[in-house]
Amino acid sequence: MGTEREQQSGASWLEKKLATLNALYHRFGREGLKDQPLADVGLLLSSKELKLRDTAKSPDLGEDQKAANRQLVLEIKDLTAYMKGQLVGLSLSDLRSLRQPDRPRQIEPQKRRDFDFER
Repeated sequence: MGTEREQQSGASWLEKKLATLNALYHRFGREGLKDQPLADVGLLLSSKELKLRDTAKSPDLGEDQKAANRQLVLEIKDLTAYMKGQLVGLSLSDLRSLRQPDRPRQIEPQKRRDFDFER
């Protein structure tokens, strides 16, 4: 435990940020990431993807390494789904808030065009 703190004290801000996000994710799951900016969660996802890319992939790996690789793949899938859900949720709420006031104005010009087209 003390060696982890010593390693983190000399780490860059990015390594500290990723370590914090990773600890939140492992302790609380998706719920721990809800208060974090989406860009930071994207950094965590990218770091896990890079870690998976750099892992050894040979058939003679030990069971521990295979299990760690499978866990990493599951985490990547979970974080990807979380990110997509957050992006879709933001987009829908933004569209609804922007669409409500403009709706009568958008329908009105369309009726005029249809009416003008019939003449």
